[in-house]
Amino acid sequence: MTEAQNKICQSCKKSFTIESEDFNFYERIKVPPPTFCPDCRFQRRMMFRNERTMYRSVCGLCGKNVLSAYAPEKNYKIYCHECWWSDAWDPLAYGKGYDFNKPFFVQFQELYDSVPRLALEAYQNQNCPYTNFTWYSKDAYFSPSTLYSENVVNSNGTWYSRDIIDSVNLQNCQWCYESVHAVNCSESIYLLASKDCLSCKFLYDSRNCSNCFMSGNLRGKNHVWRGEQLTKEEYDKRLSEIDFGSHQVMQELVGEYKNLCKSLIHRPAEYVNAQDSVGNYIVNSKECFYCFNVKDSQNMRYTGQADKCRDSCDLYGAGDKASFLYEGVNIGFMGDEHIYFSTNSFSGERNIQYCDNVRNSCTDIFGCVGLRGKQYCVFNKQYTREEYEDLKSKIIEQMENVPYTDKIGRVYGYGEFFPGELSPFSYNETIAQEYFPLTKSAVVEYGFSWREPDGKDYHPTMRASDMPDRIQDTKDSILDEVVGCAHLEFGHDAMCEGICATAFKLTKQELEMLRYLNLPLPRACYNCRHYERLKRRNPYQLWHRACMCDKSSHAHSGKCSAEFETSYSPNRSEIVYCEACYNAEVA
Repeated sequence: MTEAQNKICQSCKKSFTIESEDFNFYERIKVPPPTFCPDCRFQRRMMFRNERTMYRSVCGLCGKNVLSAYAPEKNYKIYCHECWWSDAWDPLAYGKGYDFNKPFFVQFQELYDSVPRLALEAYQNQNCPYTNFTWYSKDAYFSPSTLYSENVVNSNGTWYSRDIIDSVNLQNCQWCYESVHAVNCSESIYLLASKDCLSCKFLYDSRNCSNCFMSGNLRGKNHVWRGEQLTKEEYDKRLSEIDFGSHQVMQELVGEYKNLCKSLIHRPAEYVNAQDSVGNYIVNSKECFYCFNVKDSQNMRYTGQADKCRDSCDLYGAGDKASFLYEGVNIGFMGDEHIYFSTNSFSGERNIQYCDNVRNSCTDIFGCVGLRGKQYCVFNKQYTREEYEDLKSKIIEQMENVPYTDKIGRVYGYGEFFPGELSPFSYNETIAQEYFPLTKSAVVEYGFSWREPDGKDYHPTMRASDMPDRIQDTKDSILDEVVGCAHLEFGHDAMCEGICATAFKLTKQELEMLRYLNLPLPRACYNCRHYERLKRRNPYQLWHRACMCDKSSHAHSGKCSAEFETSYSPNRSEIVYCEACYNAEVA
């Protein structure tokens, strides 16, 4: 077993450790160890996933107007969903021989730029406009990363849920609003890190609760009001005295809720039936290290957003009985195996490396784009098995001997994911800006691209401040209004500079859901609301910290000496306890 080694990251120049368990994985799949730290690897992968930025385009085959994830100046050939999946074009027609006089990534970029691209990533959906990275869903509106869900509006990361509005990372939930990281919850608003809750409002870190209000760290409670236990009659009476349908009232409650969340005890990470794991939001999984939003998985490392995945490392977006995946974005579904250094490739794939958008059971392919159901291909060119194996070995050797060097001197040989400067998106178009936010100057300094948002030509017909305060006073005619984002009147939040859509329209679907839940109309545009919610979500990063507990009633004298990994950085104000002290205080 190779012992752990300390390395210096090529990008951030910080020291990081390659653990012995990491070496075991690299040796098992026969790849060299990484030269970037885990955080920079996460950041680089996220630069290849654009979930929310869309542009109007035209299908290059049928001429139909489509929405595309690719900026028009990229000059990619964009195909609509029907045309891209059709037999009207042949990806092998774009094949090219390999030139050993040029670095691999230079040649891959040339192929990548020439092959038609799928406008948006979607599969088996019904009525899901303005929605990217969505599968098996119905009636989802501007809600990327939606899986097996129905009636979802302005949300992100909704799985196996229905009737969701303005939320992030919900699983098996229904009729929830402005909730973040909730599991098995229903008829609730403003939940954070909560599970199995019914008819609750403004809860943090609570389990198996019903009819609770403005409280946190609850377990198996009913009718708790601002931390006070009430009878059902008392609780119902107090609840009836609050007009939740009023925007002014809700703003006051949201301010109270923010202060409440900061004052409560926080555990190092949110786990539900997670064994031998380190990270955050790990559910029904074991042996997951440095993982986030991972569910029903085993033996995973450095991964975000995975479901039913095992024996894999360095991923964002993977699952459904996939295994032995490495350095990928949106890969490994439907039992895929051995997919390395690839993006947007799934559905029966085996033994593929450095590919993008290959589907329908491709096997043994290297450096390909857009193939379906092919075998023994390199750069979209068909070979025999013997020719393929020989050429692949020679390319790998050349990648090691003639690596690619980016514009600021980072070196990429075989074993490294695609260089960030090869991403088809600008940094601020991708989820990298959500998890690793950078200013324009910092993006340029790192050698990545920044795209200035297109000018907005919306003409608001109503100011946000002129909207009715109460949902009960809202008429259907509001659907005809173009509402100026509240930031136009009251000033931008720093997180929304350059992201604000400046105006928005309510959809009928959205209005009906707000009326059902008795909630006021939003005042900010969908983008500004999204970035405000992200402030309640912890980053995909870990810090080594010490327990903050000093209570003598726990199993220690003086200040607790326990240490742990947590996604709460040391400069944050939350009170973070180790698991033992947290359980002694909360459970």
